[in-house]
Amino acid sequence: MKRTICIAAALVFTLLIAAACGKQKEGVTFTAAVEERGENSILVLAEEGAGVRRSSDRFWVSLAGARVVDEEGKALKAGDLRLYDRVEITFDGSIAESSPAQITAQRVARLAKESLTRERVAALAEKGDALTWGDFFPYQGDDVGSGLMILRFELAEGGTLWVGGTPAEEKPWYIRLCRGENLENYMELREADLEKYLAGEGILLRARAEDDPAAIMAEGQVYLLAEAPMPAEVEESAIFGRTTSYTDGWPGQDGETNFSRELDLPYARVEGGIAVRYGNEWYLCKPEK
Repeated sequence: MKRTICIAAALVFTLLIAAACGKQKEGVTFTAAVEERGENSILVLAEEGAGVRRSSDRFWVSLAGARVVDEEGKALKAGDLRLYDRVEITFDGSIAESSPAQITAQRVARLAKESLTRERVAALAEKGDALTWGDFFPYQGDDVGSGLMILRFELAEGGTLWVGGTPAEEKPWYIRLCRGENLENYMELREADLEKYLAGEGILLRARAEDDPAAIMAEGQVYLLAEAPMPAEVEESAIFGRTTSYTDGWPGQDGETNFSRELDLPYARVEGGIAVRYGNEWYLCKPEK
């Protein structure tokens, strides 16, 4: 009798251990953005802070046998998932260490995207040079590019934000905040004074480095950039060069600036120095003394 009880107790204990292990193994969940779609699979970029990033930041996720649902928990087909959708992925914890890593999903839930607001734009601007594509995937926007990826976001308070480049690179080529749809009057989010721009004081440029004023080098001379655009246009015939490089510090070669990553900006000879065209405006640059 005692032997029967011991065997039964051991069996129950074994089952409890197995159940506990089973629970431990399933239910690993993380949030990500859909970057590519395959046949019954998706490539996702795990959001910052996700525990799975200890293995990889990108995962090919097999959807075979997975339950796929929308924001309200209603069933979706795998093909209903769109590029740049935010999704919550649950899997059993097993990761095939490849590049990208591979997992098999148990459940994939599409998440609602947030509206982009000025407050959220301000928080993004604080990241400066550290901004990546992944910072923009949580927000509701449209891909309006042809060839390149160009994401367009409408701000809740008015205005638009445009993020352009290629997803193959971690960081966008440009991040432009506009007052409305006028793309010729914009501020590069990583380079200007956001508070003043939103207050309506124009496109104000500054160097990323705290100790260096905004500057450009041309013909061996460094010129300092004015904060306000010139009131007059500049003749095309006065253009004698274009920007070729960007630095976080002090310009050290012709065509180099420390206020804009955008290359091929024209600069021209004008009275008092040179003028550089940025955001469809001409800015006077005076020689450094």
